[in-house]
Amino acid sequence: MRLVNAVWINHSWSVPLYVAPRGLGTSLVPYAGDNPARHGEAFALTFDLIDHPLELTTSAGTCDGFDLEPMTVAEFYRRTMALRADAELPVTINTTPNEIADSIDSPDDTTHHTYDRDRIHSLWQALVQIDRVFTRFRADYWGKASPVHFF
Repeated sequence: MRLVNAVWINHSWSVPLYVAPRGLGTSLVPYAGDNPARHGEAFALTFDLIDHPLELTTSAGTCDGFDLEPMTVAEFYRRTMALRADAELPVTINTTPNEIADSIDSPDDTTHHTYDRDRIHSLWQALVQIDRVFTRFRADYWGKASPVHFF
């Protein structure tokens, strides 16, 4: 959703997720749809890896989401697109995974369905420490360096 709505920054720095206090998130993304009444609005998508919902919040005050639990990729895609539609956010997603042999388009993938809360939480805790270390060691570099990104 960020790719369509955010202003392009070189090296795709405008599209990753960021490590956040409760999980991973997009940070603030400006609304880029055709409705002039909504220009100036923004949204954020957050994977809360403590209580495990996926939440879509907007600057208009709306908040919606669903529980992250074992479900197929197709079901996750359907629920995420429903969130997007309810919030009237423009988005076009290439549903074919990149750099994966024998990939299945997201709306059709009923094979992959694992979500292990404990392992996801452990991954996020490791990412918090990685973010801390990368941010610290980036600080001494005087050249061009991105913030810590999670693609």
